[in-house]
Amino acid sequence: MIDQAEIKQIARHLLEIKDVLNEQDLNKPQMEAALEELKKVIKRISEAIIESNDFDLNMYLFKLDTEARECYDCIQLRHDNV
Repeated sequence: MIDQAEIKQIARHLLEIKDVLNEQDLNKPQMEAALEELKKVIKRISEAIIESNDFDLNMYLFKLDTEARECYDCIQLRHDNV
């Protein structure tokens, strides 16, 4: 079961990625590293959703999942155009 500390860590990590995407250009190796990290985050969120029976928690996890997938898609698009 996912705990509050892990949820907060995931949320902070996604905010950091969004900030980087908005403030600077990433080189190809940085994008590849970010994509790998986001894959792990998306997998963990998916696992947590399956494990949880808490509706409110799942709604928040779905929100984080959506944000992570949007970041992934944005980076993947940039990566493919480099």
